[in-house]
Amino acid sequence: MNGIIIHTREFPGWESFGAFTHHMKFIKDHHKKIKRVAAVTDSKFMSIAPVIANHFVSAEVKYFDYADMETAKRWMQEAVS
Repeated sequence: MNGIIIHTREFPGWESFGAFTHHMKFIKDHHKKIKRVAAVTDSKFMSIAPVIANHFVSAEVKYFDYADMETAKRWMQEAVS
C-alpha cells in the first residue's frame, strides 16, 4: 500500500487506554507496509502528530489542513511516481 489519507474535520482520539494500545499494536504490525500517511484535518493534535509519529513508524507522516485535500492527494501521488 502506498499510503493512507485520514480526512476528518476533528480527530476524536481514543475511547480508552486499551483502545489506544490496540491501535499502537496495529500500527507496529503494519507501518512498514505503508509509505506515507496524510493527516488532513483541522484537529490541533494531528498538527503535531507527524513530529511524534516519525520517531516510531517508517512511513512518512505529514499534516495538511482540512481544506487542503487536493494538496494531500498530490503529495500521496508523489509516493507512487
